[in-house]
Amino acid sequence: MKGKEQRLIGWLLLCMLWSGLMTAAQLRGGATEWFALIVLTGVILFGAAAPMLSLRGISVKRSLLNPGLHAGAELRVRLEFRAGLILPMIWIAVKEEIRNTTNPRIEPVIYRRVILPWLRREYTIDYVVRPLRRGELRFEPVVVTAGDLFGLTVRQITLICEGRAVVLPELIGEREDRKTWQLAETRMAESARTIPTPVGEPGGLATAGLQAGAGEEVRSYSAGDPLRYLDWRGLAKGRSWQTRKESPEEPLFDRLIAVDCSEVSFRKEERLFDACISKALWAFEQALLAGSRVRLYCGSSEPVKLEGHREARGSYMRAADRLARVKADSDKPLAWLLTHMLGGLSRGGTAVVITTGLQDWREAVRMAVNRGCRMELWLIVGGKAPSYALREGIRDWETYGCKVRVWTLPAETGKLTEALEGDDADEGVS
Repeated sequence: MKGKEQRLIGWLLLCMLWSGLMTAAQLRGGATEWFALIVLTGVILFGAAAPMLSLRGISVKRSLLNPGLHAGAELRVRLEFRAGLILPMIWIAVKEEIRNTTNPRIEPVIYRRVILPWLRREYTIDYVVRPLRRGELRFEPVVVTAGDLFGLTVRQITLICEGRAVVLPELIGEREDRKTWQLAETRMAESARTIPTPVGEPGGLATAGLQAGAGEEVRSYSAGDPLRYLDWRGLAKGRSWQTRKESPEEPLFDRLIAVDCSEVSFRKEERLFDACISKALWAFEQALLAGSRVRLYCGSSEPVKLEGHREARGSYMRAADRLARVKADSDKPLAWLLTHMLGGLSRGGTAVVITTGLQDWREAVRMAVNRGCRMELWLIVGGKAPSYALREGIRDWETYGCKVRVWTLPAETGKLTEALEGDDADEGVS
């Protein structure tokens, strides 16, 4: 039986009892009948009006007790209520919902609490949400329900209390739970015979494109090079496609970190994508500590392009804030996008690609080699160990001169994000 039907039956019984007492008081007129009638009338009036009066003038204030949130940590929330009237024998039910706007597929966290304020006009509720998932959290309006202890009436209102919180990617330290796999040594001696020599090196493919003496230095054009540096005059004369050396006024970066954000690659595997984001933030931090000029790129529907170096203040926090909101919703493969990002990589630099599977990287590897750069492929896969097909594919890529590193993500423990009362599940009402 639902609560609404129970309250209806309760009202019918009270009305029948009140009618009987009224009839008895009129027929007998004794003190007992009149006293019982007055008490029952007071109960009916209190049950009908008290819940509505208890919600008049009520307000709520939300406070986040621990800013600087990271995935896997906990969020401590405090709700401070102030009522307009003090009414006993009233119960208050509080409901708050937290949604992850970055990943709508994550189930919202719902916190519920029932309290008895009694004669208190102000009361506080503390609760903890853990473990957190990466993304931007949005707090929905607080729903407050009041009812009398006799079970006669229930009233509900919604309190607008806007709030947002950003959960940064998980911090990766020395005690990382992802296992690193060394599948095979890169066969550089063998691959050196199959990979074209970088541009400008003796014996290289594009040595003829470099002109000695006075004049501009040019080289063979590669896909992704800026068109404004293309040698249009030589092209009009029937020469091969040549591009001028980039202007030194434009700062080059010596490390590129690219994160795969295509929806096809992850296929609703949010854990793998979150692990790739955490690894990208870790690589960005390590590059800053090494004094490198680094560029971070995420090819989502809202692309993230950040550059940082040790002298730039706040580079790490800007990267962490942007990565917290990245979504795996791109319809273009990263291998295609990467060919347009290698143009700013300096000679001798490194391009780090973070993804969860092998794609067709031949064009990107060829471009990196032609620019005298290295390319590293970082794979994060699920399961206890890489599959046989993946291991064989990695060995093939190593023959192209692409360094491959693999991490396996352990199986999910099944613990979902939940809201607990107070600190360490203790009572959280004061």
